[in-house]
Amino acid sequence: MRVLATGTTWIVAVLPVALPGVWSSRSIRSEGLPPGKSANRWWPLAWVAGLLYLDLACVLAPKAGPFSRLDWNWQGKLLECAWACLFLLMVGGKATRYGLRWRPEGKSGLPILAAGFAACALPMLFWFQGMRLPADRETLLFELTIPGISEELVFRGIFQSLLNHVFPRRWHFAGAAFGWGAVLTAVLFSVAHGFLFDRRLHFQFSFFSIVMTFIPAALLGWLRERTGTIWPGIIVHNLADGLPLLATLFLGSR
Repeated sequence: MRVLATGTTWIVAVLPVALPGVWSSRSIRSEGLPPGKSANRWWPLAWVAGLLYLDLACVLAPKAGPFSRLDWNWQGKLLECAWACLFLLMVGGKATRYGLRWRPEGKSGLPILAAGFAACALPMLFWFQGMRLPADRETLLFELTIPGISEELVFRGIFQSLLNHVFPRRWHFAGAAFGWGAVLTAVLFSVAHGFLFDRRLHFQFSFFSIVMTFIPAALLGWLRERTGTIWPGIIVHNLADGLPLLATLFLGSR
């Protein structure tokens, strides 16, 4: 029930943003589809919805075994990575369409640096305002590794690619073909950090979390389109999560 309630709330929250995308893309044929078969591009919406519930089932699963003794949700994030990797194995040679490629597009060095700086600026701003997590060993190890891998695989890798197929309209922005797929993925990512039902099915809402995650999510979506791969986003994501902790560790209360 918790998975169903949370996932349905996320989908309903994203719908107001999705409808303009549907309207603007209704007459555009997806790349690679022959005339008369453009309606086939809508099927990935069902995949996104189904995979969203699967993702929640993994992330919200009760901790078991050695994971139950850990403060952070290592189990949920590893399960999230597992289903994403299984999905990419299933698509086989098409995995590059989901950002699973090693070499980014040409001249990506400066865009990666710019996105990294911008994505880290917001959490560091809050760090300077005194909003800090304890920089213990587990927290530091967790934030510098697994969230970026799992969330970039799922959101910028799988969801954004599927939504790009559904919404083929693009705008050229700062050297990237940025479209509704990236916008909706950023909205979904921020909603996922702000809307949640707890174990007693009490609704939890954090407007601060939504705002704080939307800007980095939009930057990571742009970076995925600009570089053609998710690897730079993984690095930037983990750096944005871990840099305030490193600042606390090395600078303390200064």
